[in-house]
Amino acid sequence: YIEAKKDTRINMSTPNKWSRELDDLTDLSKTNIEGLKNIAEDHIEQAAEMTEVLVEKILSVPPEAKYPYLCLIDCILKNVGSNYREEFQKHIREVFRNCHRSLRGARRDKVPDILEDWSRNNIFPQNVFRQIREDLGI
Repeated sequence: YIEAKKDTRINMSTPNKWSRELDDLTDLSKTNIEGLKNIAEDHIEQAAEMTEVLVEKILSVPPEAKYPYLCLIDCILKNVGSNYREEFQKHIREVFRNCHRSLRGARRDKVPDILEDWSRNNIFPQNVFRQIREDLGI
């Protein structure tokens, strides 16, 4: 028997549908993050709209809900790539400032780790990382 791949294509006629999909991201479930990454990949031609919705979401959720969204952004940037990298680069300083200011404890401590991982892997140009480090005072 061959297991059929779950269809991750959703009708993206409005950003509200992507936003509703993102509402299900309440923890660090690898299955949820992978599923949402697959949706982003399936709709790469709408990277600008998808990025806007995800950025709005991470900026507006309460502090305790931000980290899973940051992990989703990490997954999309590392696994889907260029279209999303271009779009997230426009917002990433604001996202990092917001997360660094809002998160507490161990999750806040992971924000610089994510930043350094992206820097090592050239997710964005190095000047972007310098600006974020200055913003965060690290």
